[in-house]
This record gives sequence, C-alpha cells and structure tokens, in this order.
Amino acid sequence: MKKEQSLKPCNTDQNQDKHRFIVMPFQPEPEQIYNGIGLGLHFFIGNIMAVQTLLKEFWFGWRANKLFKNQVEMVEFCQGKNSLDNIEQLAREQEIKYWLNGTYVQDNNRINLSLTLSIFNGNIKEHSKKFIIDLSDNLIGFRNEFIDWLGGFSLSFEDAQEKKIMWPEQISFKGLDFLGRSIESTYINYVGNSKLDDPIELKFFEKMVLTAPNSYLAWDMRGWGLYKNKSYKEAEKSFLKAISLNKDGLGALSGLMWCYIFANNTDLATKYAVAKADVRNASHKKAKSFVANKIKTLFN
Repeated sequence: MKKEQSLKPCNTDQNQDKHRFIVMPFQPEPEQIYNGIGLGLHFFIGNIMAVQTLLKEFWFGWRANKLFKNQVEMVEFCQGKNSLDNIEQLAREQEIKYWLNGTYVQDNNRINLSLTLSIFNGNIKEHSKKFIIDLSDNLIGFRNEFIDWLGGFSLSFEDAQEKKIMWPEQISFKGLDFLGRSIESTYINYVGNSKLDDPIELKFFEKMVLTAPNSYLAWDMRGWGLYKNKSYKEAEKSFLKAISLNKDGLGALSGLMWCYIFANNTDLATKYAVAKADVRNASHKKAKSFVANKIKTLFN
C-alpha cells in the first residue's frame, strides 16, 4: 500500500468559476488568555463554508503549509503573537479571493467574536462585523446572523444548502476549548512536518468527546485524529457517530470515504463519496471515478 497523502482538496465537483475561501484561525483579544475556543470556532465556520457551492476551497488545512513556513509561526499566529501582513500578496500568488480573520474574547457565558472578511479583486477590501455567540441555542442564532452577513458579499446560501448547515451543535465552552486544542495538535502535525507518519497526540481528542458527547464537531475531529494515526476502524466509528448527529457533515462523510478507500472497500467508499457529493450538489460520476482511481492507485 502506498503512503497516505497529507490533507489536500478532493476535486470531485466542477470548480470552474468558483473561488477559494480561507478561514484563518481566530486569535485571542489582548485581554483573553489563549485557549482552544478561537480554533474551535474557526473549525465550526470552516464546516459552514464547506457547504457553500460557490467555493472550490474552504478548509484551512488544505492551505496551511502554503501560508506558514513552520509550526512555530503557525502556533504564534493562533496565539495572537504575530499576523499575516502580506495577505494581498498571498491572495494574488495563490488565487485566494476570500479571507476570514477573527478575534475572540470570552465574556462570562458568551463569546464576543469580531470577524473581518477581506475580499481580493486586484486589491484588498475589508469588511468587519462583531458577533455575540451564545452556545445555549446550539449555535443556530450565530449561524443565521453570519450567513445573512455573507449574503452582502455575493456569498448567499441557497435554501437547500442553508438547511444543511443548521444541525444542532451541542457543545460547551470546555468542549469548544478541547476541540480547538485538538485542531491545534492536528495543524502542528501537518505544518512544516516532513515526517507525516508521526502520530498525533490524542489526549485532547478524548477529552473533547467526553466533554461534548453530542457534538458533531467533536466526533468529526476525533475521527480525523484517528485517521491521521491510521487507526481506520476507530476513525470509522467516530465518523459514523458524527453523521448520526449531522447527516450532512461534509468532513465526516469525507472521512468515511477515505477510511473505506484505505480498507479497499469500493462499495462503501463510493457510497460516502456520493453522499459527500450530494452535500455540495456535485457530480456523482466524478465522485465514483475519484474513488475508483484512488483504490486502483493504492492497491493495484
């Protein structure tokens, strides 16, 4: 079997005339002690944007190695100790139209999140908005306000797509913290790492699902940690739990597809590739072809 590849886009849909949207890790405000909440919210919004059919790229993990030179640079960015001052240059070189940056501070039982959407059309124009996030409504209120805001920048969601991003995300502040710590462990493992076979430390992944047992995001992230460590059967269980909480969870559907690809199970890999394509209104034919080509490459 050939070595597993790092996280890269799987181009199973039509990407012509579509754009790249990068959700950067959200940084703590000066008065906020660094924790995982910013990265947890960053991952949450990444899952929202993944369903936007106007985009061809939406996961930060696909591009992290092209934005940061090493692990230290990335961690310092997450902690608010540095910034990307050359967004316009990176946007031009990497053809990234949309950049979403944010800062956060926890205020008792809510999170104040300040977002800035930078849009590149030959030059950069910035648009900012402040959000107050209350976890008690399963993050539904924030999603409604966020997608309304995006609609002002030609990023409206179709009604069918909007329904797919409104799963009840049941997560606590502590669960969000552990989610972010798990994401940080994953990014550290990938960014600037020439030894991609190195396992991820899963301590925070297990704390995450114990603290937030009904969180789609937590089970999806745990699945990717196990997948990276090549524990494909355990990853499969996590991804199945995730889609029981959110049947349209693109990350978990993709994870199941990859688990079954590495298990040389064409039927199940194709099933979840097609389900993944349905979430983004993409081509079944291309999804099936993608699976067939990957399994042929790995096992023939």
